[in-house]
Amino acid sequence: MPSPDQMGSPFPAARSHQLGDGYGGKLTALAELPIHALGDDYEVEGSGTVLSLPVMPPGNSVSLRLLATPTFKNSAKLICPNGVDYLGKAGDLVTARSDGDSVWRLFVKPASGSQLADQSLSLSSTQQAQVRANAGVLGRNRVINGQFAINQRGAVSVADNAYGPDRFRVIGEFATGTIFTDAFDAAGGSVPGGALQFGGTTDKGGYFQVIEGRNCKDLRGKIVTLSMRLVVNNTRLGNMKIGILEWTGTEDATTGDPVSSWGADGVTPTLAANWAFKNTPTNLNVTTSSATYSATATLGSTFTNLAVMIWNDDKSYTAGDNFGITNVQLEEGGVATPYDQRIHGQELYFSQRYFSLLPGWVGKWISTTACQLSGSFWTKMRATPSVTVVFGTAALNDYGVANINLVSFSAAALGDSGGYMNLNTAAGTANALCGYLDNVGKVFLSAEI
Repeated sequence: MPSPDQMGSPFPAARSHQLGDGYGGKLTALAELPIHALGDDYEVEGSGTVLSLPVMPPGNSVSLRLLATPTFKNSAKLICPNGVDYLGKAGDLVTARSDGDSVWRLFVKPASGSQLADQSLSLSSTQQAQVRANAGVLGRNRVINGQFAINQRGAVSVADNAYGPDRFRVIGEFATGTIFTDAFDAAGGSVPGGALQFGGTTDKGGYFQVIEGRNCKDLRGKIVTLSMRLVVNNTRLGNMKIGILEWTGTEDATTGDPVSSWGADGVTPTLAANWAFKNTPTNLNVTTSSATYSATATLGSTFTNLAVMIWNDDKSYTAGDNFGITNVQLEEGGVATPYDQRIHGQELYFSQRYFSLLPGWVGKWISTTACQLSGSFWTKMRATPSVTVVFGTAALNDYGVANINLVSFSAAALGDSGGYMNLNTAAGTANALCGYLDNVGKVFLSAEI
């Protein structure tokens, strides 16, 4: 039988080092590295750029010993260490593992023996942001309820500078704005979203969220990026803008209207005292097709809070025009990374730190027209909340007798985790047990900033 060399085999009879039994030969660094099913160990020569590897079942892996300096281009199909392009060196050992669907993941042991991850401190801000995205860093997005899926208040028509969707205020020149929340695909992306509809034809307005000081002061002096998906129902809303804002007043004391003057058509609003834009808001030219938009800014070193603002700066449109919005994200770094998707329960939990509905507390009537209830909140709130009775018809149960109307809040001894409160009621049974029906009544607990 002739030898492999006599048969013209592409695999060398001798090689520069010992590899496994599945030696596949020397490969030239091409756009698609030509590995094949007959080998799992290769040597790679040349200094070309590798963009992909052939399709193989998930779990398969191959070893690549570099003989020269090829570049492996990081992408969704070729995932390099730290999420950045890998610049190979002679002697490096690369293990490529198939994740299926043409996706390959690279693991690198440099010839020097040190780990490639040790080089992460020298990454640029853009590369660091991509690393955080790839690693799924907890807390990467400083915005809460960025998909507008949580609306505990049940708000629909919202006054200027009042809260609508959880954590977002509705701000504008209008008396009230009509909002839509938890609307699937409202702004594309096959995820929940929100919308703001204008009742007039000349009013600017949009959404505004303040980030608690303890959740953002670590970003002082750093580059941040604000991103989101936006869409308009008609390009009459022809001047959508977004802003990254700093607050330099007392930390978390930000309840006032952030806008001093909305200004003329297309002119960026003048902000109230202690607020400042860190980016230069410009017309995003949002269309009727959903797309992702972003802005980047370098933050100052003394701010006490941050905020994000998304608004229509146009003053000429038709009543009923609206914009859709979702995936609002503020993160460290100079590039917009994929949205930090959180499950619905997480988003609700984060929102309840600032606002929640009174749970089903129990207690007793301390007189025929007052009851005292006690219990714990859904979660520890940012501070001791204010209490507002919004709806109380038949919201108190006089056990064994009837459901009684809750009239108003009277007094309380509350902390940030719970306590007790006295409520004025319609006629009940003195000293009898009472219970608040949280599926009937609506009592707001607010520790907003």
